[in-house]
Amino acid sequence: MVQGHSGSVEVGPDTITIMRGGLAGTLIGGSGPRTIPYRALSAVAFQDATRGTDGYLAFAFGGRPLPAPADAVKHPNAVVFRHRDQEEFARLYQYLKDVVAFNLANGVDVAGVYAGSGDPLLGVTDAEMDGGAGTIGTGDGERPDIDAAAARLKWTLGSKREIKKLPEHLMPGETVTFMAAGHYSKAHGLIVLTDKRLLFLWHGFTGSQMVDFPLAAVSSVETKTGMANGTLTIYSAGKSSEIDHVLNGDLKLLADAIRQATTGARSGPAARSAAAPTPASPSPDADITLDPTEQIRKLADLHAAGILTDQEFATKKAELLGRI
Repeated sequence: MVQGHSGSVEVGPDTITIMRGGLAGTLIGGSGPRTIPYRALSAVAFQDATRGTDGYLAFAFGGRPLPAPADAVKHPNAVVFRHRDQEEFARLYQYLKDVVAFNLANGVDVAGVYAGSGDPLLGVTDAEMDGGAGTIGTGDGERPDIDAAAARLKWTLGSKREIKKLPEHLMPGETVTFMAAGHYSKAHGLIVLTDKRLLFLWHGFTGSQMVDFPLAAVSSVETKTGMANGTLTIYSAGKSSEIDHVLNGDLKLLADAIRQATTGARSGPAARSAAAPTPASPSPDADITLDPTEQIRKLADLHAAGILTDQEFATKKAELLGRI
């Protein structure tokens, strides 16, 4: 048994038992022991504890959504722990991740197993367990593009707050086409593709983070898949950025959508105008008389702006260095 601040978790040969208890569990409506088969476990999430903040271990059964970080303290499918218990909960998390991966790889019918598990919370809705958080989306019907993208979101952990706040970060006329969950710079948040940008958005109680990549500046994207999730690498303005912990089912769809959107952005009127050469007086000796060092500086500016790829920059730079 692994004991936390708001309850405990016990693993058996074929089952997991969650017991909400302690002062925190009692104050927020603790319940008796719930023993559920491993084969019903569809997802697990873990948040590190620090000396100043609690961590949590959260579970999802039968394909139902994981508790959002903001709901972990009161959610019956999460156990909060203190920094001193971090090591034990981290080991448990790694073990349960393997269980989830096994179920996924072997096509286990987690929904069917959970339906027959006898869990007393089977009849409780997700919204009730979340404390009335309701359905995923803006909730006001004014942004059908956001609501449609949210409706197909496979992984809702860490997404509800971000989706509610998303309209505040969009430009006038900007349309959302795709959303997925992932990690960027150790924060778990929402990946949003629009007709203008790729954004990563995180909103917490203590602050928020928003990073965006204009589509016209994105030169390419790469994907790397793991057992259940993978990593998206974005090449933009001569730099690379990684968003990991993206579900494999979302990863390829997201990458394909970005490639299609960036192709359109680079071939649009604004991109063609920016790429059009500026008329200049003919100068047959221009390439010969211009200082190669100055040309390299200009190439470096184009590379930093994402107009030249790493390979194009390296090739042209080598040519110019040969003239010095």
